[in-house]
Amino acid sequence: MRIWVFRHGESETNKEGQWTGWLDAPLTDRGRAEARALTALTAGKHFDKVYASDLSRAMETAALAIPGCEPIPEPMLREINVGSIAGKSFSVVFYENGNRMNEDGYAAFGGESMKEMTERVGRFIERLEGEGCERIAVFCHAGVVRRFISHTIGAEMKRGSIFLQNCAACIFDYDEKGWHLYSLINQN
Repeated sequence: MRIWVFRHGESETNKEGQWTGWLDAPLTDRGRAEARALTALTAGKHFDKVYASDLSRAMETAALAIPGCEPIPEPMLREINVGSIAGKSFSVVFYENGNRMNEDGYAAFGGESMKEMTERVGRFIERLEGEGCERIAVFCHAGVVRRFISHTIGAEMKRGSIFLQNCAACIFDYDEKGWHLYSLINQN
């Protein structure tokens, strides 16, 4: 089975340098153009299933990248919940809370811990293993893409350890030997 995992296009909060998490930030015009550019990768491919985070930026990216598809909304594919810092500037949050930003995630702000997010995405990955499909597309968020990579290579991919542009694509294979990272594509 081949699984194509895409990060969503640029959102309003990406553009403004703000924490997003579960905030339902819409795509910008640039984000829509990035999503449409994904058709160069998806054209002519039949996807047995198309899943997307239930947040609008991922759902819209899926619809633009694979015209005519009806993505299956999946809450397990949401970005990590950043709690009370959603919508706040990166620089302000780091200045005010530098030492509270740790590897435990965002539990200190009423959001998820990294463990909670990893377990949530892991349950979705395990579900994919039983799908029995040839090709699946997944539209999600940078943190979720890193969870897929971490799961595949068996090592933690921390924030900042790998740069994933908006509409980055990671292609994975899953077979009787397990998960394999086939390709990572940053568009720009």
